Amino acid sequence: MTMLLILGRSIAAHMRRIPLEPVVWLLGLGAMAALDPSATAEPSWCLFRRLGIDLCPGCGLGHSIAHLARGQVTASVQAHPLGIPAVAVLLGRSGRRLHDAWTRSSRSAASSFAASSNPVSQSRNAHV
Repeated sequence: MTMLLILGRSIAAHMRRIPLEPVVWLLGLGAMAALDPSATAEPSWCLFRRLGIDLCPGCGLGHSIAHLARGQVTASVQAHPLGIPAVAVLLGRSGRRLHDAWTRSSRSAASSFAASSNPVSQSRNAHV
């Protein structure tokens, strides 16, 4: 029973320590991957296009990611040449941030488990 309680606390601690940044990036990538790359949205989400500026450095990234999610690499590169590198960078950064958060909370959970299961440390804490 005590082991289940400690495990439950450990899982709860992990959930509290999930950083917001990778969650936002992964949700954004998922939303762009779910877009239909052949659809033309009117009105456009692009601020540059809304202001009447034709040259936008980001236009086509969403389409590029949507094509890439469907395995259409050539169409992805044609939509925006930086789509694939952007996905790689965001996935790598998100994975690294989640890994860091997981290992940080695993170390703290392991140290608290070791302290709670060690009778010597419990007896020291009782006298303090």
